[in-house]
Amino acid sequence: MRPPPLDNGTPLILYHSPMPAEPNATRPMFYLALIIAAAVAAGCSIFHWSGYPPQKHPAPENDAPLSVPAPPPYAAAASTAPAPSPRLTEAELNARYYYDLGPDSIDVSQYPQNQQANYKVFAQLCSQCHSLARAINSPRSNHVAWEYYIFRKRLRSKFAPGKGFGRREASVSLSFLDYDSKMRKGKYREDFEALSGELQRHFDRVLYHRMRLLQEQAPRLGGER
Repeated sequence: MRPPPLDNGTPLILYHSPMPAEPNATRPMFYLALIIAAAVAAGCSIFHWSGYPPQKHPAPENDAPLSVPAPPPYAAAASTAPAPSPRLTEAELNARYYYDLGPDSIDVSQYPQNQQANYKVFAQLCSQCHSLARAINSPRSNHVAWEYYIFRKRLRSKFAPGKGFGRREASVSLSFLDYDSKMRKGKYREDFEALSGELQRHFDRVLYHRMRLLQEQAPRLGGER
């Protein structure tokens, strides 16, 4: 239908401005999905390069036990199943050195009379802070080493009420240790070295079982790094 003419006979032409296009309602959702996908991809990449790949298997409920080193050959059991830890003595639980596990007395019946008397002073002096076995089975064998040992013990005794001793007790003990070292660690050296070797092997076994006891008492520590 043609538009009506104007008064002068010119036809009226109507111009319609184009309507603005409605925004695409799906475009924001597209950008949002794109951003989420990029974030997920970046997170997976960071996780991968951090050295911690995704777990493919469920983690165990309990932490693994302590990794105990294999026992020495002489302590190896015939069965691969873990055996219960043996009952350790008080001396074995408290031993700091292998010579703590040796004999705690000396047969001095064949020693000279004066050294038999010196032995009593030595035994009383060196059993105040630790077992007498530590001094008896110690690898020390020369005068300088024993003199240093006695001097250091005397200094420490100054700060331990009721455990002090004077120069006479130190001199008497040093005299006995010198003589005893010449006999047991000199004249009968092979016997003493054989005993020392057995004590060292026994101490290794004790340490192995003490580790087993620690593992049984605190199993969850095995998971810590």
